[in-house]
Amino acid sequence: MPDVEQAPDGPFRVFRAGAAGRETEFLEAGVGDPLLVLGGSGGPALSQLAARRRVIALDLAAGASARERAAAVGAVAGSLELGPCDVLAAGEEAEAALWLAAGAPDLVRAIVLESPPDPGPELAAALAGIFAPALLLCGTRDDAGPAGPGVTCQQLLPNAFLSYVYDAGHDIRGDRPDAFAALVSDFLTRQGRFLARDGAAGAP
Repeated sequence: MPDVEQAPDGPFRVFRAGAAGRETEFLEAGVGDPLLVLGGSGGPALSQLAARRRVIALDLAAGASARERAAAVGAVAGSLELGPCDVLAAGEEAEAALWLAAGAPDLVRAIVLESPPDPGPELAAALAGIFAPALLLCGTRDDAGPAGPGVTCQQLLPNAFLSYVYDAGHDIRGDRPDAFAALVSDFLTRQGRFLARDGAAGAP
């Protein structure tokens, strides 16, 4: 059994467990279908998602490549016997989520990418082989520009839905936690029947 302690706030507890020859720390809350969150802590948005699902948030190794982080996530998922699960990642951790989906299609059921970055040439070539439904969320106030990277990923992924969240910057879950949680929950419930393809969502 992993070591466990209560997180400072919210419903999450801190776990530590061995995987891939090292100890990994993660937060966990909720019950139901597993949602694996790469990077980031708890917060209001993830707490809302944990009311509907089993949320496991991993801190990934700093300095490791995206492919190395993806391999570490796969090892943790195996040690926890998660089976098929949904994956949520933001920013740079989106690269690790995509490499995980490319390398372990039986593990990744659906993907949510918050403010995805532009994929490099190697990752871009791999995206055509990722058939899991993917939700790409971009904030309309993102200083990096809400359209570019999200549109690029949508064009390369076979089954991608692109949605813009009003009044949100790069940190969508921090800026609009309620809209973020509602969109993610709706997408993970509907997946292929999700209606917000190429549209704006999360209006105040």
